[in-house]
Amino acid sequence: MEAESTQKQRSSAMRARHDFVRWIKLWHDFLVVSPSYELAHRFRAGQVSGTEALPDDFNAVLSVYDDLGAVTFLEFSEWWQDVRFRYFGFGGDKRPSVVSLGVIDSDTDEAGLAKIGGDVKAYYAQRWEEQGQPSSLIAAIPLALPKAQLIRQITALMNAMSDGEQIAKRTMNAKYTLTGAKLHRDSIVRYRDCFLAKARMPKAPLWRIGSAANLSDTYGGRLKPQVARAYSHEDQMADREAMKFLAGRAVKRGYMIAENAARGIFPSYKPCQFAMPLDLERVERQRQERLAETKRRRAGA
Repeated sequence: MEAESTQKQRSSAMRARHDFVRWIKLWHDFLVVSPSYELAHRFRAGQVSGTEALPDDFNAVLSVYDDLGAVTFLEFSEWWQDVRFRYFGFGGDKRPSVVSLGVIDSDTDEAGLAKIGGDVKAYYAQRWEEQGQPSSLIAAIPLALPKAQLIRQITALMNAMSDGEQIAKRTMNAKYTLTGAKLHRDSIVRYRDCFLAKARMPKAPLWRIGSAANLSDTYGGRLKPQVARAYSHEDQMADREAMKFLAGRAVKRGYMIAENAARGIFPSYKPCQFAMPLDLERVERQRQERLAETKRRRAGA
């Protein structure tokens, strides 16, 4: 029973971690389309002329950009690898543990030292990442010393590290967290998809945009060309009006989520006072460029 309970706890923890990453993937998606975040990118790249209007809270956007960096043409997996520990406090896939990085003795030559150096690099690139990049002490431990002396000396070394406590705190406390708002992830996905559909079809009526984004199973299903003829003209017009309202609201919410995300707040569609004007043409152009880049990468793989 105890083993079964432990397995359930591990499964629950894994699901929670997976859900968290899915939420951050959405955060990344909204940063990509945010006009304020795009402006921060151009500002840091020296591409802002000085005559452009900047939001009154632009320093807040720049602070987020300086932390989370460019996202437009960076795959989520690459971006997540770089920010997950430092800014989201996302622990590793494995528990921190002591790892041997090699042994030196009187017979160790340059080749042996080179191998130890390679082992250290391998640990840094994989196992340290897997354990969540824990702050770790690298020390030379004489194997001949009695264990009691080893423990005392290692403890003294750790106590002597004046910034050890601060390092631990920085590792444990995440700078960016989800807002805790009771929003369903499926709803956020629909708002994102509706926003992107609007960028793809800027001149299309809102009801068609909502249908293309699968915004509503109820109204969208009856608006599909293959089944629409089964309903009266009045029913179709009513469905279009309902979908028009839902799509208009979804696009606005997607816009606000993106602008709040650029300010380190996610997920939230509360009105963003200093939101920058939308440039749907830019959103669609960059989406096409990302697709083309993905194809090139896969072709070259």
